[in-house]
Amino acid sequence: MNKKEMKRYSLNVPEEEYSSQGIRDSLWQVLDLAYAECGFSVKGERMLVQIYPSEGGCEIFVTKLGRLSTSAERNIARSGSVTMLSSKSTLYKFGDLSTLLSAMRHISSASAARCTDVYLADDGVCYLLVEDRTGAVPLSELSVLSEFATDVPISLITHLGEHARKISARELFNIINKNTVAG
Repeated sequence: MNKKEMKRYSLNVPEEEYSSQGIRDSLWQVLDLAYAECGFSVKGERMLVQIYPSEGGCEIFVTKLGRLSTSAERNIARSGSVTMLSSKSTLYKFGDLSTLLSAMRHISSASAARCTDVYLADDGVCYLLVEDRTGAVPLSELSVLSEFATDVPISLITHLGEHARKISARELFNIINKNTVAG
């Protein structure tokens, strides 16, 4: 990453601040860009992120981790140029599209950014995939979803990918917002 990119993502801070909330948010933006540009997905992963200054900016290394012992996590956390990030996905099941739309109207825009995909099944049941990232909006912001839906095993995604219509949650939020403003 060059110096201009570091500035754009607010990564030009002293090493000891690499574990701050702001840096975590910036790293998630970089990881989202990596996914959009080259398909590097970190959904449902725990990661070790290392940032090393270089002559023209910095180098960022992302390692997908799997399970670590508590002592290993503590040792990693002691380094100023390393931060730990993790992502967990939750799948919510709604009885119908109307219920899903009602729930989405109650979600804040910050929480909406964590909703990734909507699956529309042939039987009218709808599913919403939500990504919970460390350092992001607290999960309590999405507690409204439990009033409208039930969470179901994430393994159902494979079946839905083959047997349901998938649309972007962002597109659905944009339609809701346009109708709310116009109405």
